[in-house]
Amino acid sequence: MSTLELKKEIHSLVDKIEDEERLSMLYDVVVTLNSQTGSLWETLTVDEQEELRESIEESRDPKNWIPHEQVREEYKKWLSR
Repeated sequence: MSTLELKKEIHSLVDKIEDEERLSMLYDVVVTLNSQTGSLWETLTVDEQEELRESIEESRDPKNWIPHEQVREEYKKWLSR
């Protein structure tokens, strides 16, 4: 996909999100990525970059998703600090 096609696809996906909490989380991710353009990625080894690419690909499959409340419950001890 070209850069323009990717941007259009991202916009289309974002437009479909109705949940304010998810939009806020996505906003935070985009702001963080935008402020660190290239710097973080360049510090990773080739193996780390590949692992991250695989993780991103796996995260696109809904069967791999974990509800936010389930994660909060499982990690409650760290969240309460």
